Parts: sequence; C-alpha cells; structure tokens
Amino acid sequence: MAENMNSPEGPIPFPEGGAYLIAGLPPGNSGSGRFFRVLFQHAIDCGFSVISPLPGQEFTAVEREQIRTISNSTIVIAHPQYLGHRLVEQLIESNSDIRLYVLDNGFFCLQSYNHIAGEMRECLECLGNPRKVLPICRSHPLPYPVPENMEFLLFLQKNAHKISFFCQTRGQELMLKKHFGETTRTTIVGMSTNECVVTDADSQPNEKFDLVYHGATHSAKGVLYAIQLAFLIPELRILFPCHVNEIYDLIGGPRVPLSENCIFRPMTWENGLKEHVTHCRMVLVPSLWSAPVEGSLIKSIFYNGRVGVVDTAFGFHHEIPEQFVCRLTPDLRVSADKIRQLIDTPIPREEARKWSQSFNNSVHLNKIFEADCSAKEHMSQRG
Repeated sequence: MAENMNSPEGPIPFPEGGAYLIAGLPPGNSGSGRFFRVLFQHAIDCGFSVISPLPGQEFTAVEREQIRTISNSTIVIAHPQYLGHRLVEQLIESNSDIRLYVLDNGFFCLQSYNHIAGEMRECLECLGNPRKVLPICRSHPLPYPVPENMEFLLFLQKNAHKISFFCQTRGQELMLKKHFGETTRTTIVGMSTNECVVTDADSQPNEKFDLVYHGATHSAKGVLYAIQLAFLIPELRILFPCHVNEIYDLIGGPRVPLSENCIFRPMTWENGLKEHVTHCRMVLVPSLWSAPVEGSLIKSIFYNGRVGVVDTAFGFHHEIPEQFVCRLTPDLRVSADKIRQLIDTPIPREEARKWSQSFNNSVHLNKIFEADCSAKEHMSQRG
C-alpha cells in the first residue's frame, strides 16, 4: 500500500476526515494498469492518499482490515471487483463523500463486460434489474459466487444515492441513469492512458497486414467475431497479436478450423503491435459489449485512422466521427462488404490524429478529486 501503517498489535486506523483513492489493482501494463498510472498521479497532485496493492500482489488480510478503518472521509473507489464486495459495502456505509470511477459495466453486469459468449451483440438483460441474470453468466474478472455478486449489485442500487459516479462517456452515463435512476449524480470525465504521442521516428514493420486485431483474447472484445469474419474476407490477411492456442482455448480446441488468412504472432504494444497498427489498412477493435473508452480504440484511431467497430447501443464509438470508424454489424456478411468498400480508400490519418489529440485534451480526471468537498479542504480541516 502507499502507506505502511501496520504494527505488531494490528492495523493502525487511517485518520478520519482524509481523502483517499482506493484501487483494487496497481498500475501495470494491462488496460486498467496503464490508466491507473495516470489516475494515481492526478490523485496525488490533488492531495489524495493512494491505496493500492504493490505490483504483482493483492491486498493482504491485514491491509484489508486497515482499509476497513477508513471512515468519515472522501473516498474514490476504482475497480471495486478487486477490492471485494464486503469491503466496498463497508466503505460506502462508513464514509461521507463516496465517489466511484466507472471503469467497466460491473455496476449492473456481474460479468463486467455485458456480453454473452457466442452472441454478436451487447447484453442489456440486467440493466435496471440485476435479478434478471442469466443462468450461463459467471462473475468476472474474479469468480465470486453468483448470489454474492448479485447481492452486491442490489446493494449498489439501494445505496446509489450516496455515490457520485464519474464515468467515461455519454453512453455510460445514460446506462448509469437507466440503471440507478435519473437523479443519479454523474459526471463525465473521460479516460486516457497518455500513450498517444507524436514522434519523429516511424519504424516500418518487416511484414505488413491488411487488418490488425487490436484487443485482448476475450469473447467480449470481439476476437471470435474477427475470427469468423476472416472466413468471409479470405483475400485480406489479418494479424492477431496472440498465440493460436489462446483462440483454441476459447473455441474448444484445434479441431475447429481457422481461416488461412489469420496470422497469429504473440506481441505487445511495445514490441511490434504499435508498428503493425500504424501501417495496416484497417484496425479491428470489434468489442461486443457496451464499451466505454478503450485504450486500444483511441490508440488505433491516433496511429492509424481507420478502425472497424461493432455497432452497439451504448458504445463509445457513437461519439467518434464517422470518417474514422467503419461500423460493422452482427451480420458478418454485411460487415465483410463494408470492409471491402473501405479498404482501398485513403485513410484520413491527419484528421484522425487531430481528433484523438482533441479528445485526450478533453479528459478531465482532476474533476474526480476536486468535486464537492475537495481534498485540499479536507487537508486544511486536518491541520
């Protein structure tokens, strides 16, 4: 944790009237981890104490007991799934100014990514009523028992009036109000990982591809959508930055054939993916959940300028100009035709880069820490 306040007698209580950012994950190289690097710095600059696990670790039992002592304070909660339901419930009940940064859709969907594996669309079954959870749904990203997770979602509904929700997009704000009610306190602050940077160096990859899939190997991120789409555009080579076994794990083994135009090369943004995204003819970010701001989407627009997305009701893509996104549909044949129509047209790279920079400049994460009772006011009251 940011502050080591343990003693041989047990955890030393945090002072009342403080200002704390409490995150279930540390900064790192994952999507959330990259964002937390930025968020944590904003919190520190605004006078908040940051509480998170050390890299590669989880909170210990003693650390969790120490966090439970926080009361009558301003708290910002990020990634409550990793903090644990009971701990989050206690924090909400014990503190006077509660703020939740909404990273995913875990506020109404126990899977966090509101998508049913095997379907080509977002799932809105539980929006407004968590009791409508389907039998096939399982808690994600941690395997909580479904009844416990549902109980937590019902707790959030009951206590939403105590919470200020800071969200990323208009679509996410709309879902929050549909789920918790029109009087829910929401503020759109955006999301940025500060990775879109103009550089003089523009290294070319040794091999170029027509399409590059940019996302995790998770069904909600649309990787299987892209795999199936490949069969309908055999003339276009598609790079998947993962091992083929990761795909087999999702589809049930190598007995299921894959299209020959799918090329699998494990790589990260830092060791090749950035160059391939920059120099391909179109990037695929085909998320099938109601995705807010995804770092992969913003980076793909900035470094390439033409991105294939799947049309969803509440996705962030609605807030992106038409010229930068190819709106695919659950109908794979229609989507294949759309790609063919666009693939040979000029990419609006300069315009896309300017839009991406403008979007990143519109992100105001400091609002999370300056709203209502600011950390500086708390600090002055304490001393």
